[in-house]
This record gives sequence, structure tokens and C-alpha cells, in this order.
Amino acid sequence: MPAFHAGKECFVRIMEDPQLIKKMFDLQLLDAITGQADRHAANYFIDVEGHAVWGIDNDQCAGELVRHPNYLIYAQHGVAELDPELERHPNGVLLKDAKDVLKESAGSAVRGVWLPPVMDHDQIASIKRLTGDEVESCMRDCGLSGGGEISSAKARLQSLKQHINVLEIRQENGHLSIIDPNDWALQTTRDRLIPQTQSTSQNITLNTNYLQRDVAIWAY
Repeated sequence: MPAFHAGKECFVRIMEDPQLIKKMFDLQLLDAITGQADRHAANYFIDVEGHAVWGIDNDQCAGELVRHPNYLIYAQHGVAELDPELERHPNGVLLKDAKDVLKESAGSAVRGVWLPPVMDHDQIASIKRLTGDEVESCMRDCGLSGGGEISSAKARLQSLKQHINVLEIRQENGHLSIIDPNDWALQTTRDRLIPQTQSTSQNITLNTNYLQRDVAIWAY
């Protein structure tokens, strides 16, 4: 039987296993589509021997308020208005329409990260193939039939597709953004995953992935 551990218990092992690193990013991309607002380091389990990652405690997902995955990082810090320097994601995604969302979501107990700076070819192909109708069908199968919930999920999927467009442009311009599925173990990839943490004048930490955010807290 698999031996599962909370993510915060085994970050050293995760960072030694490229399969687990990749699956952490698979989970992040799934959470981006579902709008998962509570993916902290105790809400994913790791099967180290089986190279598996499991997201648990998913009751704070599929809401209708968050229409772009990056909104969650603002709500996490209780930001009521968008600082001008935060109007553009470091990867180039404009968030001009975030202000109205933030006024409603400020102070919410959410834990978010930016969309990731690196994706592999398999992940990109999967997201490009995924359609809004397929997302709607899956949500209805799970008993989520509210129009707002479905509309927001489709909007988050579209935001993720737009993010892929940005990564493709960055890759063409010589910035490592798209990798082979076997390259998660490379040091050049790891350097992109856990860069120097960026902060803003409002003390919002711009973590771009769960590993960057959680390793600093739990690994040592």
C-alpha cells in the first residue's frame, strides 16, 4: 500500500526526484483551472516511492469569483487595490481588470501562486487540447452546474492558454520557459523554478509555484 506523506514533510525528497517535481507542476496547472484557493503544503500528499502527488481538501475550488488564477495571490494578501507595479505579471500577463475582483476577495483565506515560469511540452499540449466544453462536462459530472462556476472555470482555462502563448514568446526570445518532460532534473530548470523571491511595495511575494513558496518554509 502506498505510503503518503504531507508535502511539508518531504521537500528534500521531492527536490531529488524529477518525476515528483513535474507532478507538482501538473497539480499546479490543475489547480489553476479549478481555481483551487487552499493548496498549502499540508493539502497535497506525496507517495515518494510511487512518484505520485495527490491534492486533498479541495472544498475551496471551482468558485465563480476568481476568473484568472493569478488573482489568488492578491486575495491572499488582502489587497484592496492593485498597485501599479503589480498590473503586469513578471511573465507579461496584464491584470487590469483585477481591481474589482480584489475589492470583493480582499482578506479571503486563500493561498495562491502565480502561473508557472516553466512548463514542459506534454503539459502545454494537454492544455492546448483541453476545451471549455470538456471543462464544463467534467464540472457537471461533479455536480457543479452553476453558470457562474462554469463560466469562471472556462475563463481560467483561457487565461492558462494565454499564459502558454507568453511562455512561447519568451522561449523564442531566449528565455528558458518550455522544456522537455525529461528536463525537470536539470539545474537550469531548477534555477528557474526557485529564483530569488520577488516582493513588492505591498509585501506581496510573487511565488510562481508551490515548490518556490513551500520549500523556503518547510524544507529546513
